[in-house]
Amino acid sequence: MSRILLTGIGGFTGRYLAPLLARSGHEVVGVTAHNDSNISTDFESYVCNVTDFDSISALMHKINPTKIIHLAGLSFVGHNNISDFYINNIIGTRNILQSATISCNHMEHIIFASSANVYGNRHVGQLNEQTSPFPINDYGISKLAAEHICAMFSAKLPITITRPFNYTGVAQSIEMLIPKIVAHVRRKAQFIELGNINVARDFSDVRYVAEIYARLIDCENAVGETVNICSGRAYSLRDILELASSIGDHSPEIRVNQSLVRESEVEALWGSKEFLTDLIGPIDMPQLSETIQWMMENDA
Repeated sequence: MSRILLTGIGGFTGRYLAPLLARSGHEVVGVTAHNDSNISTDFESYVCNVTDFDSISALMHKINPTKIIHLAGLSFVGHNNISDFYINNIIGTRNILQSATISCNHMEHIIFASSANVYGNRHVGQLNEQTSPFPINDYGISKLAAEHICAMFSAKLPITITRPFNYTGVAQSIEMLIPKIVAHVRRKAQFIELGNINVARDFSDVRYVAEIYARLIDCENAVGETVNICSGRAYSLRDILELASSIGDHSPEIRVNQSLVRESEVEALWGSKEFLTDLIGPIDMPQLSETIQWMMENDA
């Protein structure tokens, strides 16, 4: 049994991952930036700002984990305070790694959750881990910089970098695309404002993503690797709208908001999961229609 430190335990992904890790026999200790009623009382958890090195270092010494899954960070691309991306995603990650080298007696594996945003949009079609990163927004740039921080510590720590593509599910922020669509359909909204509805992107279910993390943390062959987390197929916004409208029996009028249309946007981007499958084997993945149905039936 491993003692796993899970940063972001109260976040969208963390709340699904923590129970999976526990069912696998691990002891899970969570870190969250603030008191959160979403965190199960089944887990030992601490409020700690990972951007404060002294605080996270002292906590790391107290917990003394053997594995770390670092999910905490700022993930909404449209966040309006640009400096927050760099402080949370770069400084926070460096503090986690630095404190692990100082305060942990025996570190077996660390997973850092980067993002497929590091690939940018100059490539077309399927993206594998050999695709050259070229981020085009502050979120993607901050995540790529954090990957370089991981590389700097790789001689001292056993690190895996993951690059998750889009994923969704119950309890995701309404700021995100699919929860926004589901909410509009559920409440029978007259219209919905979107950007380019013809672009296609890779979407997965959060339960599938959590299962991947639960397998990867026990995968010794993943150490030192960078791996995509993705469905391996692309869905257009139009596809998603049609699915949601069919399931929710309501079709809001689509209004294109030019402020949501990105310049020079690549029409279709999706990930390759070939390397992921080589590492951890196949995982059953809900169809997007099943995910949207689940979201329609649950408000939380």
